[in-house]
Amino acid sequence: MIIKGIRDAKVPDEIFKMGLEFQIINADLIATKTHILHSIYQAKTKNNISKNIWMEILLRASGQKQISNAIKVLGARKGNICVVCGDEKTFEQIKDIVKGLVDDSVLELNDEKEKKIREVFEINLHGKLIERVCEKIALIEVQ
Repeated sequence: MIIKGIRDAKVPDEIFKMGLEFQIINADLIATKTHILHSIYQAKTKNNISKNIWMEILLRASGQKQISNAIKVLGARKGNICVVCGDEKTFEQIKDIVKGLVDDSVLELNDEKEKKIREVFEINLHGKLIERVCEKIALIEVQ
């Protein structure tokens, strides 16, 4: 799997009608690549909520059971995005459409981003953020 960050992207609706296999996630709410890797692992090894692996990755990454809620939480239309796809050719196609600058630093944590993630994922100030996000992903079935 390819996981890349893109800074200042614009995600047009037509990208979702091209038949490509990928997921685009709001990078401003991603707690490092570990967050995405854990979401992919959970999507591949747990009982799926969705019939589509790419949507399952979004569900897992958002910690939500409902697709509409997952899109509200982590859907991305512009700004910093995380692209998850299966191969370099697909990534290049997506990159050409969304423009922006390939920059994995948008996936890293900073104080402002950590505060926003804690708020959205309802994580108190105690405990390590990445571990708590991964815990929420792992426990999605029991919510």
